[in-house]
Amino acid sequence: MVPISQLIDQLTSITEANVAAAVALDVDQVSALAQRRADLLFEIKIRLQTDPELDEEDRLVTRAATERLSRAEHRLDNAVGTVLRIFEPRPPGPSVYGRTGQLTPR
Repeated sequence: MVPISQLIDQLTSITEANVAAAVALDVDQVSALAQRRADLLFEIKIRLQTDPELDEEDRLVTRAATERLSRAEHRLDNAVGTVLRIFEPRPPGPSVYGRTGQLTPR
């Protein structure tokens, strides 16, 4: 059986690949990696429910792996948020007075 910390490391690697795919605007890769992340998250959740007891060494290794995953997830959130803001339609600016004194849209 694969240790939980290795599953979390795999999840971290997939998350980091997802960041790279999001930055490259590779929609197909982002979608495929998101599915793999969801499957691995489900596997980790089941593992924690069926075998919640970890010895002290496993707990320390798992905590370190979880911290790396948390940083990767934060980078993914930032990358996806940035990509979404890039493609978000901008509301029209306020109307202003032009050189001729006429009200014109910005």
